[in-house]
Amino acid sequence: MFSWLKNKLVDSSQAPQLIKNIDTRRLAIQSDLAEQSLLLKNEGDAYLDMGNLEQAEEAFRKAIAINPAFAAAYSNLGNTLREQCLYEEAEHYFKQAILIMPELSNAYYNLGSMLHEQSRFNEALQNFKSVLALNPNFVEAINYVGIIYTDRGNLNEAINCYQKALEINPGFVDAHYNLGDAYKSKGEMADALSCFKKVVELDPSHLQGRVNMLHLMQHTCEWDHLLQHTEFVREKVLASYEADTHRPSPLAFLALPGTSAAEHKCCAEKYSNNKFNTLISTCNFSSYNYNRSQNKKISVAYFSADFRQHPVSFLMAEVFELHDRSSFTVSAYSYGSNDHSPIRKRLENAFDNFVDIGDLTYENIAQRIYEDKIDILVDLTGHTQNSRSGALALRPAPVQVNYLGYPSTMGAEFIDYMIADEFTIPPEMKQYYSEKIIWMPDCFQANDSTRKRLPAPSRKECGLQESSFVFCCFNQTFKITPDVFSVWCRLLNSVQNSILWLPTNTSLAEANLWREAEKRGVSKEKILMAPFLSAEEHWARLQCANLFLDTIPFNAGTTCSDALWMGLPVVTCAGDSFVSRMAGSLLTAIGAPELITYNLEDYYKLALELATNSNKLEGIRKKIITNRDTAPLFDSERFTRNLEKAYIKMMDDYSKKSTSSISAKP
Repeated sequence: MFSWLKNKLVDSSQAPQLIKNIDTRRLAIQSDLAEQSLLLKNEGDAYLDMGNLEQAEEAFRKAIAINPAFAAAYSNLGNTLREQCLYEEAEHYFKQAILIMPELSNAYYNLGSMLHEQSRFNEALQNFKSVLALNPNFVEAINYVGIIYTDRGNLNEAINCYQKALEINPGFVDAHYNLGDAYKSKGEMADALSCFKKVVELDPSHLQGRVNMLHLMQHTCEWDHLLQHTEFVREKVLASYEADTHRPSPLAFLALPGTSAAEHKCCAEKYSNNKFNTLISTCNFSSYNYNRSQNKKISVAYFSADFRQHPVSFLMAEVFELHDRSSFTVSAYSYGSNDHSPIRKRLENAFDNFVDIGDLTYENIAQRIYEDKIDILVDLTGHTQNSRSGALALRPAPVQVNYLGYPSTMGAEFIDYMIADEFTIPPEMKQYYSEKIIWMPDCFQANDSTRKRLPAPSRKECGLQESSFVFCCFNQTFKITPDVFSVWCRLLNSVQNSILWLPTNTSLAEANLWREAEKRGVSKEKILMAPFLSAEEHWARLQCANLFLDTIPFNAGTTCSDALWMGLPVVTCAGDSFVSRMAGSLLTAIGAPELITYNLEDYYKLALELATNSNKLEGIRKKIITNRDTAPLFDSERFTRNLEKAYIKMMDDYSKKSTSSISAKP
């Protein structure tokens, strides 16, 4: 997201030859100490560019020994130590460089970027402001101030920074990317999409930018050239080196049409290796010791940005409350915003310990979790928005689990287990997941059986005609692919007096959907947008629909269980990946596997049959209504006990290893 800046004289391709030249020159000028110091500093730069940190450090230290006032050597020694995760010592040398040469803007910049990595936002911001006081046009520093504002949620200030950087350097790719990210966070999808398109125009090899462009194209239902871009990304993800920068977002990659479980794993592994490699190397020096007292309660902690009005919290709330306190202590580590909602208050009361870790650094988060003697740490966020999974790379708990928030493998060596079921991950597909799989006996997904079921509003209140057959899909628009939408339009053309009911979205997305519908022979009047309502009001209005149509390759998760909770049948199409099999798992757990198909033609035929055979559809609806109170899907007590059995098995497996520390998967 930002350009790396060093006090160097050459690019990395020249480094080996430079070292040879330096060795030759050093012999000729041994009597000139200043020149010797400069040569050693240049040698250190070359080694640093080559990634040879030990020799770089040695060269910089020799340069400083000869010339103790050589500020640039101090600064680049700081860079070298930072690369070795020796942050405290690196900070000392950056500050020493500044003390010697207060006008050395690069030292402020390097110190600021390191402090930002440690989530020391205020200190980082002050260093970047010092850079800009010395050089107001230092675009990398302006960009980095924007990154800090983005991290703090001050998006308007962040946008101002990125725009200022682009006024100075219109070709600054990182600023275009970050500006797009800020617009996306504000919900200004059209502006965000324009930024990511600019990133790809300036740097066609920028995979992260291209995937974000694709993700925004999907959010806004702009499908022109979508498949061509997708094929390009799939090819590059498989072919590129793990050390490449600009790794694409695994979450965005999950939704790309045609992607498979094998590709999802490849993308996640390369992303995790690139994002967490420095933290993982820090873990190798960890002194954490996980000796446990015998016969103690198992300490389980849930780690999330989403203890608020969010699907994960709506699904998990009752599980947190039902955990058996005679065998478990249950904690939360929250690093997301407090929206002061009723669900937030309920969650705070559901845990034995609710810890707000706010803006703590990864190291401080890990230290706090370790000191709290957590046995099992469950990451409910994973590779989704606002993730701080980097703290888990430091191994604060002996057992670490990926569950629910990110519906695929994290591809990270520090995540031991993933919770699934035999539908979402059939045993023959486990090789496409880096974690050890824990198969739940019924369904992977938790649910809250205490949710209210309000009476259905009238169709008129929902803007629906009483006589219409109402297809609906309340998945996010990024899950809608051109192929799936074509099937929906075939159904609208085949089923008399039918409409498609979708959630309200941006004006751009709605306009694009109507345009795509008209290209497929469907008038825009047949596609209605449902306004935003509270969760309970939304669940109630689901009863006004006749049939929920799922998406592929990114299935409905929470939206499927919402529909089934209200007795609404869901037709799904299952693929080979976890994310494409979620709805099938839920339908199996409620006893309606006949609603699962495995290709789009069968999906169309089943939906058409149900839409034109009212007796069959009503029979399935009645079965779902009966089963929702008896089948495993909404039996929260049963799910919680099974989850606890899984946790006990994890701890038993860990205990059998008979080790006092951990650095690899069980």
